[in-house]
Amino acid sequence: MILSYAIWLPIIFGLIILFTGSDNSKGYVRVMALIGALISLTVTLPLITGFDTSTASMQFVEQVLWVPRYDINYFLGVDGISVWFSLGPCFRVSRRQLHHRRNFRPLKSRHRPDQARL
Repeated sequence: MILSYAIWLPIIFGLIILFTGSDNSKGYVRVMALIGALISLTVTLPLITGFDTSTASMQFVEQVLWVPRYDINYFLGVDGISVWFSLGPCFRVSRRQLHHRRNFRPLKSRHRPDQARL
């Protein structure tokens, strides 16, 4: 279940932000993005701590039969390389959200209205 949480939590938080956020609620969007990133990071930490480096087989395997008629399965697992790929994005997003939370400055427009080109 750890891999499913690691995949679906960012998607769920992204959809929550998409449907409830607006330009008027930038603080809410930032807080929700930070909460989603930190929860995703904490969910992926057991992948690193519980990973057994003495075996080359897939670990944290999840297999669920989705559509039996067509033999479609939901099948997840990590090996020695992909375990680090699962933690990297969560760590970077969490770090970026914390950084932007403390050092927020509005973006300045790069183009002036008189610089329009045809």
